[in-house]
Amino acid sequence: AKKNIAKLFEPFSQSDGSTTRKYGGTGLGLSISRKLAELMNGEINAHSIEGKGSTFWFTTSMPAAVAEQADKIRQHNGWDSLLPTLETKTALVVHHCPNSAHCIGNNLKSLGVSVLEAESLDQAENIIQQGIAPNLIFLALDMPTGSGLQNSFKLAELAGLPESHITLVTPEMTSAPTNSHGQKQPSINSPIHFRSVYSVTKESFSTEKPGLTAANK
Repeated sequence: AKKNIAKLFEPFSQSDGSTTRKYGGTGLGLSISRKLAELMNGEINAHSIEGKGSTFWFTTSMPAAVAEQADKIRQHNGWDSLLPTLETKTALVVHHCPNSAHCIGNNLKSLGVSVLEAESLDQAENIIQQGIAPNLIFLALDMPTGSGLQNSFKLAELAGLPESHITLVTPEMTSAPTNSHGQKQPSINSPIHFRSVYSVTKESFSTEKPGLTAANK
């Protein structure tokens, strides 16, 4: 069950005690897996539907591999013409999980984008209020405070950005909400993949969408 996912990764803990009685096991496997993922600057989590099954996933941060993949995708899709534009941009990544923020940040850096990271909305607001104006914001939908969509409106207005330049980072198998203009808010799903980060960044800067600035709502 969803409520039991968090304790799965705790030492000596299992979601269903009857499994231990029937099959044995110490409850250390997923705890060790989480530690290994963290050592590789990543994270591990699961999505579960009771009675149907579970999907476990993990991420790692590997800048060299990301850069190599970025080169291949750019060459294959002929997107090199966009790179000079991206190299002049700054992105603000707002995520309560530092590993997820680093993963997104590393993908953006491989494109030449300057990256700032914040673990809370307060930190993000302070960065913007200090006069650092991001051109693009990646914001976790499930931040501990506030509504994900309302948080995006607030940051967009504060930074003077159109809503189309706010990308929501959503949990696996979660769709992005509809914004105030009846359009799907740009989003990427966890776990993070380079192609999704590049695609949403490309879309933000290659297509002008007038009238979507939060301040004009």
